[in-house]
Amino acid sequence: MEHSFQFLLTTFEDAGIKPFQFFSMLLTHRELNNHRHVHELLVHSEDLISAIIKHPSRPAHTVTQLIQGIYVHEVHTMASEESGSHFGASSANMQQLEEFSIEETAQTMKFNAPRLWGLLGALLGEDERLGSNEDVVMSNAEEAVDDYYWDQVEAIELELNCSTSFLIQKIPVSF
Repeated sequence: MEHSFQFLLTTFEDAGIKPFQFFSMLLTHRELNNHRHVHELLVHSEDLISAIIKHPSRPAHTVTQLIQGIYVHEVHTMASEESGSHFGASSANMQQLEEFSIEETAQTMKFNAPRLWGLLGALLGEDERLGSNEDVVMSNAEEAVDDYYWDQVEAIELELNCSTSFLIQKIPVSF
């Protein structure tokens, strides 16, 4: 086996190709997408990445920076106005809060930031109650608490609107 590795390394040198260039070409040329060696690389990509991360001469922070860059990009994508997830909490009104849908947000995140979605699932332990992708059904008690909460929020907003209207009427305006 050692002889085979040495032969391959010599072949790379003779061809003027570095091993990383060879693997990059395999993975980025569309005409090779269905090639059996590309498929094998992809099937074993977790093993390859693990070997790179664990290699003693590889600075660990460079891999971390690469991964962080992926997540930062996905967070920026999610926060952009184009994604439909841009939400100004400080300027939101009651109607916007009531129309907010965590389910829609989850679907948007799954689509626009799939790796971030997977990371959050892993960090949260992908709740065993959920199974594969099932929704958790609220109990009647949970629904009652949810209804009570929104009733209280509406009452506070109504009170604030009335107070604001009253104050505005009492403020003298002069030009």
